[in-house]
Amino acid sequence: MHRRDKQLVFLVLLLIGLALVAWFNFGRTSPAGSNQQSLSATSPTPPGPVPESSQAVAPTSAGTQPLPGVRSGKPMPPAPSEPGSLADAQPAAQPEPSSEPIPVPDAATAQDEADFRVTAAGVVETPDRQPVPGALVHYSWFARRADSPEPPDPAGRGVKRKAGDKPAVRADAEGRFLLQVGLQTDTEAAFVDLYLSVSMEDGTSSARRVFTFRRGEQRDNIRLEMPATGGLRGRVVDALRNPVAGVEVTALNAGERGNMESSGVHGGGEGKAHKTEADGYFEIRGLLPEHYTLVLIAPGYRYLDVKDLVVEAGPPLDAGTIELVSATSLVASLSADFVELAGLAVFATFVDADDKYLDKCEGRADASGRVVFSPAPLEARAVWIHGEHFAPVRCSCVIVAGKHNDIGSVSVSPPEKPKG
Repeated sequence: MHRRDKQLVFLVLLLIGLALVAWFNFGRTSPAGSNQQSLSATSPTPPGPVPESSQAVAPTSAGTQPLPGVRSGKPMPPAPSEPGSLADAQPAAQPEPSSEPIPVPDAATAQDEADFRVTAAGVVETPDRQPVPGALVHYSWFARRADSPEPPDPAGRGVKRKAGDKPAVRADAEGRFLLQVGLQTDTEAAFVDLYLSVSMEDGTSSARRVFTFRRGEQRDNIRLEMPATGGLRGRVVDALRNPVAGVEVTALNAGERGNMESSGVHGGGEGKAHKTEADGYFEIRGLLPEHYTLVLIAPGYRYLDVKDLVVEAGPPLDAGTIELVSATSLVASLSADFVELAGLAVFATFVDADDKYLDKCEGRADASGRVVFSPAPLEARAVWIHGEHFAPVRCSCVIVAGKHNDIGSVSVSPPEKPKG
């Protein structure tokens, strides 16, 4: 091979080697990745600076201005030391708004379950417009729909009512009261009939009055009248005109008396019982003008009632001296060494001379074992004393009217065990 040919071959090999080295180094340092490597392979010479005329522009009020940091229509990332411009920033992805409204909690429901609120304020006065301090205002209520009839009775009689869920409200020194209640109605109520009444510590009470409230309605001009009242007083003595202390005296009006008689219960009733003092006197105040019956109950005395006492407004009516009659009773003193007698229930079955049944009553032994059976029939000639914890004992007796007939000590024994 000639020398000239050798030099030509060497030059070609050198150019090829330089081209390979340049291609390899450019592909290692390019930030564009594999796409830039393929472009470098086809274009050995790196691209030059882009002319100003090729930059992207954005319309402004002064004309078209180039957007900084943008080349060939593509946004370039900002320099590490400088924040990107507003044009370069990409907005964060925002969640699409929901089509359903955001629930807002109901203030009333958040506090309690009441769905009907009533606010009633006013004053408690006497018929002559004098305030009644310390009066207790009671309430009950009845819910009605918009198409429900009016309450049939202003006093609420015969109307199904629901009792209030809060205690009574006490009037202040000027007789004023404020009643705020939340009611849980079981229907879609449009009205609530609020029944208000007044009572005093001495038992005086007024009739109910009805006030109708609409939803959201408030009243501050309610006037409740405490009617003028009277009372009853008297003195209780025994057959020897000695005062009897601790007698329960109850004043019952016609309605209360009728309820007591229809139930078969003697004494008590709906009236408030008062007890006589050591000197036998009693006084009942706060009674509405009406006809009353006095019921007197005392241990060892017969049940007594005094009827047709007419109470009027003003000073208490004097019922005079009331004499109690001693009850006819049988007294026995039990003794036993196998059972505790104090408080033990004991029964007495009275029979006549032919051992025929006459009557049966119950007594309760005291701490000493003494038992009083009342009433005792006058025809009784013997009595069977028996109880759950001892065997029956038969005792002879003679009953004298108006006395505590004492048959003395009675020894009781354990009950017999059943045979077999």
